[in-house]
Amino acid sequence: LGGLVNKNDGLYLCGRTYGLAKKIEVAAAYQASKGRTDVGTSINSVAKQCKVSWHFVEKIRDELLFHGRVLSPSEVSANKNIKRGAGSKSLSEFDRFIIMQLFTENPSRNQQS
Repeated sequence: LGGLVNKNDGLYLCGRTYGLAKKIEVAAAYQASKGRTDVGTSINSVAKQCKVSWHFVEKIRDELLFHGRVLSPSEVSANKNIKRGAGSKSLSEFDRFIIMQLFTENPSRNQQS
């Protein structure tokens, strides 16, 4: 697996996640910039400062918003196999049966019908 240099001159190893130290660095920079401005935090400026992509800063921001802290890489990977999406946790066996009956009745039926 090779490495790439992102547009902020940071090194990223393809297929590898950043470690907890980098996540904490980005979180600290995000929190610090949040207190310096009235208009909100610039994800791009934090990305440039920490030499990561804006997408990575956005992930850290979301972890801070949803969990109140950054998650360790092991916590993130442990949650990858959790069912997600509308109805993934709430459909009963009866619900599934009805959906299959509707599909059998009309296979061209879409999700909006």
